[in-house]
Amino acid sequence: MNTKVVGGRYMAASAVLMGGLLVMAAATAHNPWEYQTRYVDGPPTTLENPLVLESAQIKSAFYFRATAAKPVLWIRFEGTYGDEVRLRLGLPAKAEYASLRPVAVISGQDCPEPGRALPFALPEGWGALVYDTAQTAVSDGYEGYTGARSYQFEEQTYTLPASGTYYIAVYFPTGPEGKCWLTLGTERKTHLTDLFTVPVHAAAIRAFFEISPLSGWGATLNLVVTIMLLIVGVIAVSPN
Repeated sequence: MNTKVVGGRYMAASAVLMGGLLVMAAATAHNPWEYQTRYVDGPPTTLENPLVLESAQIKSAFYFRATAAKPVLWIRFEGTYGDEVRLRLGLPAKAEYASLRPVAVISGQDCPEPGRALPFALPEGWGALVYDTAQTAVSDGYEGYTGARSYQFEEQTYTLPASGTYYIAVYFPTGPEGKCWLTLGTERKTHLTDLFTVPVHAAAIRAFFEISPLSGWGATLNLVVTIMLLIVGVIAVSPN
């Protein structure tokens, strides 16, 4: 059979396989194909040097390991009066993290008083909307692409009281040691480059969750697609 025909069939099969599995991924909550991975155990952030979001409406995920050197994760975004900001926090499903209850606050000039002492200073006149996981239900969660298991807390939605600059700060009230993840937003935004960046992010997420690099069906998908592309490449350079 003509090698070009065979190569075309393998390429088509690869595309169908990838497309089908990406549809499965898109239907799975907290999947790196669904949520843009913004931060995985990265460098310290501060109020003066935060992570900056294009929009709090775009689905984004952050994986935060708190230490004495980086006790708070800071995220900045521009919001509009009446916007709803949807947040969910979770923990890796490990015994050492099970008792942790992270807190996230949305802080801005027109937010109300937080009603509690915060472990950091806010600009004068600023308040905060508080998401305290100690006051929400917790359930088991599983993300199939990476194979990550979580203790996930009930999702919370907050309405912005005014237009302007807002900060999200995530911390552990019991001390600066622990791991948690944060997802926010409701609008899925994809890029062609996701085909290359998502597998890299998935590997970092598995390391964050302290699980095998081969966990989840994403690792199998990557292997199958790699083999099929190698076959296509060999056929493409083979003589007729």
